[in-house]
Amino acid sequence: MLNHTGIWRHYGKVLVNLDFPTIEPDSDALPGENIRYYREKKGVSKEELADFLGITVYGLINLEKGFNPVYYKDAVLIGKYLEVEPETFMDEYAVFCKQGYGKKIKAIRNAFGVSQKDFADMVGVGRSTVSIWEAELNERHPNRKLYIVLKSMAEEKGVNLGDT
Repeated sequence: MLNHTGIWRHYGKVLVNLDFPTIEPDSDALPGENIRYYREKKGVSKEELADFLGITVYGLINLEKGFNPVYYKDAVLIGKYLEVEPETFMDEYAVFCKQGYGKKIKAIRNAFGVSQKDFADMVGVGRSTVSIWEAELNERHPNRKLYIVLKSMAEEKGVNLGDT
């Protein structure tokens, strides 16, 4: 019998083919759905991928179910392990958070013509947070809610977040 990975199992003297066509994920599938699909397609267990990423199995489950975001560096590691382009596991937020996000934030701030302190007040964070973002210290970047605020500000001023 074929198991979920497509491997025949022999029970007595009868072989049964229960092979079902693999359905590719939709083009608008969430990053976690893509992780699960490609992990299963490659026959990689949750434990194997979690170990490679240095997280718990529950952490991987949370990524796959969309409870936790897939960050850029994680998408790169997952892509490497599963031999799939990292962008497959990224949404708009993860793309924003890749290296260079500090320049994007500074471009938004400059479009408003304000200091880090005034920009921090506009966003609702401390001045040091804006400084840390712009310098990309310790890969600390805005959370999803603040990303939405920054994206809205960028759109208001015509700042293209893909080109900065």
